[in-house]
Amino acid sequence: MAVSLSEGKYLVALARKSIRSYLDTHKIADFADAPPGLKQKAGAFVTLESYPGNDLRGCIGLIVAAKPLAQAVA
Repeated sequence: MAVSLSEGKYLVALARKSIRSYLDTHKIADFADAPPGLKQKAGAFVTLESYPGNDLRGCIGLIVAAKPLAQAVA
């Protein structure tokens, strides 16, 4: 599955928004406005790194296409 640059930017913003939302409210961010291409089922892997050192802070993912990509990232 190819992801366009604009879809990739959306996914990065969604991951950041989801982290903030979960820390503040214990709920994942809404992804209802996701582009149509990101509503297809796909696996996803999100890695968190520190800034500026790029040290690994954590990672989580789904290797099976069980959820829409936007939901998997959120």
